[in-house]
Amino acid sequence: MYSSKLTIVILLLGAAAGKVSAQDNQKYAHEFRHNFRGNELPAEIEVVGKPLPEFLKEDKDGFRITLPNDWIHEFGGVSCRTKFGLKGDFQITGTYDILHADVPQKGFGVGASLYINQGEPENMSASIARVVRGGGNQVLVWDRVPQKVQGKNAGGVQKCVNTLLRLRLKRVGKALHYLWAPGVEGDDFQEIKVQEEFGDADITAVRMSVITGREPCNVDVRFLDFHIGSGGLKEAKGPNAAPFVPQAIEGNVPGHGVPAARSWLFVASVIGLGILMLAAAGVAATIFMLRRKKSVPTPAAPQVEMISFHCLACGKMLKTKSSAVGKKIKCAKCGNVSLVPARDAIEATDA
Repeated sequence: MYSSKLTIVILLLGAAAGKVSAQDNQKYAHEFRHNFRGNELPAEIEVVGKPLPEFLKEDKDGFRITLPNDWIHEFGGVSCRTKFGLKGDFQITGTYDILHADVPQKGFGVGASLYINQGEPENMSASIARVVRGGGNQVLVWDRVPQKVQGKNAGGVQKCVNTLLRLRLKRVGKALHYLWAPGVEGDDFQEIKVQEEFGDADITAVRMSVITGREPCNVDVRFLDFHIGSGGLKEAKGPNAAPFVPQAIEGNVPGHGVPAARSWLFVASVIGLGILMLAAAGVAATIFMLRRKKSVPTPAAPQVEMISFHCLACGKMLKTKSSAVGKKIKCAKCGNVSLVPARDAIEATDA
């Protein structure tokens, strides 16, 4: 009896987990994804924080950011930041491999974070981070700035020893969900906080960051994947299904739909395709003309009538054009000069 009830509970939990997984796999109205492993940064992402070139490395294993302990980063860390914003419901996932993080003496912590900035009506931000803090404590940190709770910024921590992990921020309506999952695959995300009144204002930018809390610490992190869905689920109706609206961040042209850089890429592709089609048509026309030229017979050269007669001095047979009748030619054998006779005279003599 007890065993049967336990089996039913397990089946119900499994069904619930499957339902959550299916919801997480639903497609959003607008999707952006970048795999950092072996791929250059796309036009939609820029590196901010003014790192030195030697701090950055792109290779088959990911986008690697290594900060030394004698260099203090700007507020926000060194980041890969989107040049576009988000509207409505969204789900953002960053995948990280934290190779090394020093233990700081104080401060926010050393590691990696996923950060969003919210614009009007208030300039707010939210993040989830995996960091090492003083005393060697390895934790997940969620925070919201500048919302105040009893005089302090809203936030909290949870123990986490995983260094290969995914961080996720998900908004549904006005609620913001802070989640994480170990490894690089699977739907085993765990929620560490839900902030019910985060708000539905547009998000102006998203950042995957490497941070030291501005403490003199070494940190070494690889970014592996960046996945963003926004504008609400494809099946959604109402204001949460509003279309994606790029923001004017450092030169990105505001518009509706695709960021300016991608639009120019599309135009360039169309122009390039047109040039290739014109070139192909030119080659085909040239081949056709050459084949046609070969198929037309070349007219035969007119036959030149010749006259042959004997030298009157030595008897050598002399040969010349019929047009030379009445003219003098010199015998190549004896040097005698003879008058070229008409054909009728030659035939009469031969007869």
